[in-house]
Amino acid sequence: MTKKIGVRELARNIKILDEYDLIEIEDKKSKKSKGIFVSNKYADEIKKLIEEKEKKEKERKLNRILQFAGILEGEIPDVPYSQLRAMKREKYEE
Repeated sequence: MTKKIGVRELARNIKILDEYDLIEIEDKKSKKSKGIFVSNKYADEIKKLIEEKEKKEKERKLNRILQFAGILEGEIPDVPYSQLRAMKREKYEE
């Protein structure tokens, strides 16, 4: 079950966290979401999803950096991009 509650309501009634699987916490005055609370039984699954997302984001950033790796260092232009990328990946992942 899910529920949307305000910050004050959460502060007044902390036991509400035991009753729901997902609680969206919002600032009722500004109508802005402050975050979510996920029940402990789903915590491991959510952690895995977040870790996968972070890993993909790091991979995307690394690929973007490696796209230009070697250009400024003046490495040999005869080296294929894939080989250059592998060399740089080893260097930056350490």
